[in-house]
Amino acid sequence: MNCSARARAPNPRECGARNSTKALQHFRKRRFEDAEQSFRETIRLRKLSEANGGPTARQDGPSLFYLSQIEDLRSAPPPPDWIGEVRMKDK
Repeated sequence: MNCSARARAPNPRECGARNSTKALQHFRKRRFEDAEQSFRETIRLRKLSEANGGPTARQDGPSLFYLSQIEDLRSAPPPPDWIGEVRMKDK
């Protein structure tokens, strides 16, 4: 599936899922700028899917969670041996 802006009629739901996977890969590799951009694009695609009659996305909890983690990791970078794990602050 071609999810680029030049694609004829990409499926926003499938593109959002693919984009979310890419965002997680960036996150785990410490590419926080790329991860942030991909998570924001995932949110946009899910909203577009909902507008086109797809399932209601409401809030994209996972993307919002990782955007918050990125903000935290920028202010307190992870140690060199970090493998992409996150610590939950609240139960």
